[in-house]
Amino acid sequence: MTENTKSHTPTGYPDSYVPAILTQWAAAREIHARAIEEGVAWECANEDCEHDDECPTEEFAVCKECYGISVEASEEYFTPAFTWPCPTARALGAEAN
Repeated sequence: MTENTKSHTPTGYPDSYVPAILTQWAAAREIHARAIEEGVAWECANEDCEHDDECPTEEFAVCKECYGISVEASEEYFTPAFTWPCPTARALGAEAN
């Protein structure tokens, strides 16, 4: 390795790769960003509630990308797996707040 390509990063990549890696990381974080959606609670969706008429809605923190994909597949299907942070967001360092 020449001095210009010598790695100083913990990943072993040359320092010149760092800007591209950070750009890609930021893009992935934006794709899997936290979004707020409104819907009925999990118990209500599974008809495991005690509401007689209409179930109340709640706000949920979801992963923008994962939830969007689920809505494309079926607007009636929701699982806690779409809540934020999703596995990808967690892998990128996101924490629930």
